[in-house]
Amino acid sequence: MCFVSHHRTLTGLPAIYRRSPACPVWKSNAARLSQAERNPGPIFVTYKWFVVRIFPHARGDRQVTGIVLTFTNVTALRASIDQAIYERECTNAILNAVADPLVVLSADQRILSGNRAFYEMFHELSPLRAQLKDMLAGGDAPQPVVEVDHVFPGEGQRALSIDARPLSMPGHPERRILVTFQDITARKQEEAANDLRAIAERKEELRRGGAFLGEAQRLSLTGSFSWRVATDEITWSDQLYRIFEFDPHMPMTLELIGTRFHPEDVPLRHEMIEPARGAGTDLEYEHRVQMPDQSIKYVHLVAHGTRDEDGRLEYIGAVQDVTAPRLAYEEIKALKDQLYKENIALGEEINQASMFEEIVGSSEALQRVLLEVAKVAPTDSTVLILGETGTGKELVARAIHKRSKRSGGAFISVNCAAVPVSLIASELFGHERGAFTGALQRRAGHFEAADRGAVFSGRNRRTLTRDAGCSPAGASRARVRTGRE
Repeated sequence: MCFVSHHRTLTGLPAIYRRSPACPVWKSNAARLSQAERNPGPIFVTYKWFVVRIFPHARGDRQVTGIVLTFTNVTALRASIDQAIYERECTNAILNAVADPLVVLSADQRILSGNRAFYEMFHELSPLRAQLKDMLAGGDAPQPVVEVDHVFPGEGQRALSIDARPLSMPGHPERRILVTFQDITARKQEEAANDLRAIAERKEELRRGGAFLGEAQRLSLTGSFSWRVATDEITWSDQLYRIFEFDPHMPMTLELIGTRFHPEDVPLRHEMIEPARGAGTDLEYEHRVQMPDQSIKYVHLVAHGTRDEDGRLEYIGAVQDVTAPRLAYEEIKALKDQLYKENIALGEEINQASMFEEIVGSSEALQRVLLEVAKVAPTDSTVLILGETGTGKELVARAIHKRSKRSGGAFISVNCAAVPVSLIASELFGHERGAFTGALQRRAGHFEAADRGAVFSGRNRRTLTRDAGCSPAGASRARVRTGRE
């Protein structure tokens, strides 16, 4: 028989064994008590743990004549056991203080230990065996965190975060896994609520952006579109349906759009679409659109070609109704052409009026003279004007000069009747210093003064109008004769 006791447990033995002087413990305690009796005061008792073994002592005829007691001091072993029990209880208290469920599993998913939160939350792990098996399939490196939805009886579905980590214990080959569970239902609900709010805000932003874009397109008479070339799938904005006057519920096709092209612009449609299918270059065209009521609109199209990752071509573009600007431009052009023509006519009238502004008269004879003036003035011909005194020969000469190419030069009028015959040459051609008596300095004549202009000499039958650049062949005392160029 084996049991653990100390010296007080010997009270159950016969008196001869309790008081045996062979027991050192008894002697030690007896001595200690004797000392305590001699010195009254606090008594500190030290306990020791023994393993006592009792063996019967028999004679040869097997009659028990006595017993043999053996005592083994196990105080240190018992202290180690108590310390281990204390550490385990502390560990359990710490684990139970953790709010999240914790469990230690063996390699075959047997539950070895768990904290209070684990047993309060889970009655069994059967519903989670599949997830745990997948997590532990990695051997010593299981998946760190997995989020699962688990239904608890009477409580409904919860979101759990499962974390599995291997436990390594030196000297022990047994493989264990620490699994922690965290209830993330509230966090998931908050994230879902935040996602819903973000989606709602995004939808509101998209709605406002779409409203702004739609209003901007309506005000600017501009619609947007997309064209996937491979499938001929076309997407139109609402404004484009309004511009082309199509039902917004009608699926848009190239053939349907072609029904709105002006008959004269149909070739342009083929020139625009067919090359665009393979080129992928930017498009820009302006063409006419014929409405069901036969009215005409002008539209301006611009588009940019892009390709996705698979190389499929798609055009994104805009179409603007430019009817009003185009009609305004055509009206302005027509008015400009009309104004140009009116300016020409008005200029001619002004020139006609200003050319003869010094001549007053409307008789048929005078109109014939003015017509001849208009004909001869642009030429470089010498003109002879005949007429009685006072009939306006100088006025006619001025009109010819004003209408001629030399109108920018001077117009010199010479009254030959008032000049002595001996001085006519000097008056017309000028003289050098000392040319005759009284010629004290050089003097330019009327021909030189009228260089690039005109000279008119009148008051006798020999009068003439002559370009100043032409010099006469000579002069006599009786007359002045000029030659042609």
